[in-house]
Amino acid sequence: MADRSDYVEVHDRIQQFAEKYPAGSLQSEYDWVERDGERWLVVKAYAYRDPEDTRPGVGHAWEPVPGRTPYTRGSELMVGETSAWGRALAALGIAVHKGVATGGEIRAAEGRSIERTRPNAADEDPWQTKPSEIPSRRATAKQTQYIANLARKMNVTAPGDVLDLVNAALALAELPAVQSAATMNDAQARAVIDTLKTAQDSVTVAQALAEKIGTPG
Repeated sequence: MADRSDYVEVHDRIQQFAEKYPAGSLQSEYDWVERDGERWLVVKAYAYRDPEDTRPGVGHAWEPVPGRTPYTRGSELMVGETSAWGRALAALGIAVHKGVATGGEIRAAEGRSIERTRPNAADEDPWQTKPSEIPSRRATAKQTQYIANLARKMNVTAPGDVLDLVNAALALAELPAVQSAATMNDAQARAVIDTLKTAQDSVTVAQALAEKIGTPG
């Protein structure tokens, strides 16, 4: 899997767009579709270079409702709109040196990797959710150091407290806990990074982390 640095962020594209087209604007619209018995929100975005632009950049994105991660659930429209904006800007050639997909789009796609499976008729719940298989590749030193830096920004520095924070983030992402950084794989590291980064801007996620940490083992 590619490292996060392999993708540009939407805010970088928006900044470049604003600098290149000061009179430009981003607009969007949304609709609903059914897919495999689930409801999906579809967003179509337009990047107008000026008020008279007759051929704006166009981008699409979609999100399942409800979202499948703590940081997309309740924010499906915002996540979809941001992704669609990124693709509309890419259609104009804005910051496509690292590809069309943005870091946010990749994170959202990873969150959708949970698959729905039909259980046996004897099961109480007619539908069950199970996480997709976790890649066995170990987390890199760069990833674990980044996690330590994110924890430090949240005033968590003691090794035991950092481990508790990491496992709280994994619990929110519905992934298995780890015993140490050495036992963490790539998928777990990426989930922790995304959750901790989101917690710095989201009171809801920050509170959810605090509750997980405060819950006895």
